[in-house]
Amino acid sequence: MITLTSWGPIDLRNPKPADMNLRAIAAQLAKINRWAGATQLPVSVAKHTVLVASLCDIEYRPFALLHDMHEALLGEIPQPVKVTLAEMGAADHLDRLQAALDEAITLAAGLPWPWPAAATAAVKAADLRALATEWRDFTNHPLPDWASHYPPSPRALRGSSWAMDEQALLSELHTHLPAMHRYLGGLAS
Repeated sequence: MITLTSWGPIDLRNPKPADMNLRAIAAQLAKINRWAGATQLPVSVAKHTVLVASLCDIEYRPFALLHDMHEALLGEIPQPVKVTLAEMGAADHLDRLQAALDEAITLAAGLPWPWPAAATAAVKAADLRALATEWRDFTNHPLPDWASHYPPSPRALRGSSWAMDEQALLSELHTHLPAMHRYLGGLAS
């Protein structure tokens, strides 16, 4: 079992849609740093999520808003760690856990599981553009070669507070997932 700051417990071995409180997940994501904290300024998973959604066509934004919500429960695991786990033959367990959480979260949000292939592809491309944007704006490193295929957003990102990132994510959830009003009561339309 695991708990969020304001919600829980959640059985990681058998997560259910009823266990997923997306308001609590949004609050948690605002406090989790991307890049294992290896950035010039804090970059929350909530900020990243809003950026990914903004880089998607409108019909894919609901899926983009959910794409990293499992990280509220698993933490943000940097890609090099995931690659190393795969090389060690240990990635399958993490992948299954992530998929179970993604299914419960997606169904709680009122979206279909599994995601439509077009939504998966659109969110993946936007996620890579967001990664390139974060790389450009929050690290001291030149853009890697792969970024030429996924150009960064023309808009530069700036640092922000946990509260700002949480509110931005809640606002996007409210806008793009009307079924979420049960979780997001009290937000202005």
